[in-house]
Amino acid sequence: MSNYGEVNKEEERGGREDIWVKVEGAADDLYRIRDSYFPANPLDKVSKLQHESDLALKLLDSIHPEQRRTPMQRAMHEYLKGKILDVVPDYNKEAEDHLSKAVKLNPYLADAWLCLGNCIWKKGDLASARNCFNLALSKGPNKRILCQLSMLERSMAQGVDNQAEIVEESIRHAKEAISLDVKDGNSWYNLGNACLTSFFMTGAWDHSRLLQSLKAYQNAEKDERMKENPDLYYNCATVNKYLENYERALSGFEAAALKDPALNSIDEVRKMVNLLEKLENLLRGHARGKRLASLASSLAAVNLNSSYKRATIDLLSEGLNKAVAVLGKVVLIVKHENVTPLYYLVCDSSQLCFVLSVYGIRNDVIKEGDQLTLLDPCYHYVDFSWKEKSYKFKSIRVDFSEQVLLNGKALSPHQAILYPAYNVQSIFTFGDSIFDAGNNHFNKNCSAQADFPPYGSSFFHQPTGRFTNGRTVADFISDVLLDIEMVAYLAEFIGIDLQKPYLEAQIEVINGSRKAYPSNGINFASAGSGFLQETNKDLGVIAIQEQLLQFQTLVKQNQIDRSSIQNSIFFLESGSNDIFNYFVPFDPPKLDPDAYVQAMLKEAANLIDQIHKLGVRRIAVFSLGPVGCVPARALLPHAPVNRCYEKINVMVKKFNTGLESLVKDIPTKYPGAVGVYGAVYDIVQRFRAVPTNYGFSDVENACCGYGALRGLVQCGKEGYKMCQNPNSFLFWDYFHPSEHTYQLISQALWVGDTSRIRPINLKYLASSTSFH
Repeated sequence: MSNYGEVNKEEERGGREDIWVKVEGAADDLYRIRDSYFPANPLDKVSKLQHESDLALKLLDSIHPEQRRTPMQRAMHEYLKGKILDVVPDYNKEAEDHLSKAVKLNPYLADAWLCLGNCIWKKGDLASARNCFNLALSKGPNKRILCQLSMLERSMAQGVDNQAEIVEESIRHAKEAISLDVKDGNSWYNLGNACLTSFFMTGAWDHSRLLQSLKAYQNAEKDERMKENPDLYYNCATVNKYLENYERALSGFEAAALKDPALNSIDEVRKMVNLLEKLENLLRGHARGKRLASLASSLAAVNLNSSYKRATIDLLSEGLNKAVAVLGKVVLIVKHENVTPLYYLVCDSSQLCFVLSVYGIRNDVIKEGDQLTLLDPCYHYVDFSWKEKSYKFKSIRVDFSEQVLLNGKALSPHQAILYPAYNVQSIFTFGDSIFDAGNNHFNKNCSAQADFPPYGSSFFHQPTGRFTNGRTVADFISDVLLDIEMVAYLAEFIGIDLQKPYLEAQIEVINGSRKAYPSNGINFASAGSGFLQETNKDLGVIAIQEQLLQFQTLVKQNQIDRSSIQNSIFFLESGSNDIFNYFVPFDPPKLDPDAYVQAMLKEAANLIDQIHKLGVRRIAVFSLGPVGCVPARALLPHAPVNRCYEKINVMVKKFNTGLESLVKDIPTKYPGAVGVYGAVYDIVQRFRAVPTNYGFSDVENACCGYGALRGLVQCGKEGYKMCQNPNSFLFWDYFHPSEHTYQLISQALWVGDTSRIRPINLKYLASSTSFH
């Protein structure tokens, strides 16, 4: 009997150990899904992760309390719970709490420090995340921790004075990880990313960094586990693109698209093919002619430093040509969709045309007709076929500004780009209450107002006319310099002052308190307005057609510099009031839902067309959120209060689909312009699906209002009630999000992937210099 009892105890101990192993395995499986599962619909991945997380948490909760009694056991339990909760891409406060408890219970648990650092990183506290990684490393060398530290340092390098030094630290830590396991593909991948970051960020534009990056990616590909990583294929293709290995780049982008359709790789293929075809067509069109003869004839008189040998394009060798100089004239500037490099069509003294690609120089420095002296040129003969189309042309690449003499003179420092900065002089905003910064307040004929307490109470500490407790999306995107205490991720935003409401600026110009309209942009948005002119006309709101007219008038009167418009970003969000009003019973619409949506889209298309004619080249259009979920639905007859009003959301989704189609057509319809589509509906639905992950305790009721869902009475009106913590609510009042919601939306639009904003995010759009 005693032997039997001992066997049972041994089996019981084994079973207890097995459950911990099973939970650890379930947590690891979650992260494998995160890193290798890329369905066509990104929301499928979110659902799968949520489902598997729930199962893993259930397994964790099945561990008997007796197995969680010691500090070490409790630490492991807290660590695993935090790790499981943190698998989602966005910051999760509950995950941070559990991981913090884990490291307090067991400060030697390196994996918990690693997970805590990753979690804190997501909320923008980069310094604290770095501290966590360093504490994890203090427990002993670890390639995973070194890789995460390397990644974090690349993020920390953005926008700081010593960024070159920080990027070098990132490279050093990636190399340390490799030294621990020379066959680890992830460590090589990290090194490739660090070298690629150095190429762009430090201003060196060093060709050797690209070659180092490519070599690292090739070593990463030798690890079978890395073959499921679509980012590896994408990044390797990006390096090949800049090395002008176009065929490899196209193949790499196609491979990335097969691994993860959401990566937008197919759009990279499209842009590259468009560029190649444009270059070929331009070269054919300028093969010979009187203009070339005239341009080339002036080059004979140019004096050259005796240390350089004069050459024409046909005498160059493949690769770097030391102590050689090519003289040429700029035939034309090649406009294209990418930010870098700059492309020019140049003819040499023998009247041969070639493609010149230039890095590290501002896009307004070299002009048509300029004379260029290209020192130590890097020559490449492009010759390959893709999809039954052949491409053949001669190309010179310039990596450093020192390699170019412009009209016989060296370039000055201010003509070079030290690193890709945000190229945004101003922001012009059009729309409704989601963007209104106070226009309605200055419109004395308007009854749709938010110029009374407690609006503005959480940030401005007074009403500003914004229909929320603080800032809106437009504020968050532009507001950095005003508030240096803002959370870390906002320190990456554009960094220009908040845009004034148009009517406020107009009053100041008229009364002489300011001499001119603001140079940083203007906010034309009016709460209550829509795409349809009749929407809330009785409330005295400024219809979007009138907002456009205000903008057009300022441009025609030269109150806004046309050149600044080219360096601006245009924000547009409207339509919520149109669709909500469709369901208000007092004035039944004359159109069926589909025709009504088409009428809205017609107005949206016209607005985009008109602002493009004024010179706007970067257009950010934001979808409607889930209007059927706003607390104000309680005002509508037959609308449910225990769930969203799906009839409204169906109409919203139809409109959003049409709106995205308009945005996709922008590059084709308006060459040189770029449009981005912010998928606000999908972003907000993520918040609603897993509210605690985003810091919400309530995603149904308004924080401020009265009645069912606090949606029957506007915030601040008689009888209203207000919650204690507005930023734990998705909705501030009966129709509008809280500042916290706007902050999360802004972050998703600024740095989000293509499931949130497409084809590029606002950060990339703000860095763009090629849309003039």
